[in-house]
Amino acid sequence: MPWNLEVDEIVFVKEGNFRLIADGETYQCAEGDVLYMPKGMDVKYECDEKCIIFYAVYPVDWKQRLGIKEVPGIDPEDM
Repeated sequence: MPWNLEVDEIVFVKEGNFRLIADGETYQCAEGDVLYMPKGMDVKYECDEKCIIFYAVYPVDWKQRLGIKEVPGIDPEDM
């Protein structure tokens, strides 16, 4: 899922292996890894098999600030 970050983001890999491509650099991440990505980065999230991640963003009301109602790859019910 390619995305240009409009906010600061932290990702925690809870299970599995997760690959982050950020501004052309590839980061292979495993269970327990934590990533910080500042606003403005071009990112792409990938995994070869199922993985579970937790992410947090700042500011929390970024969708409302930007007028976004739906984000590709995220359930609209979560908005």
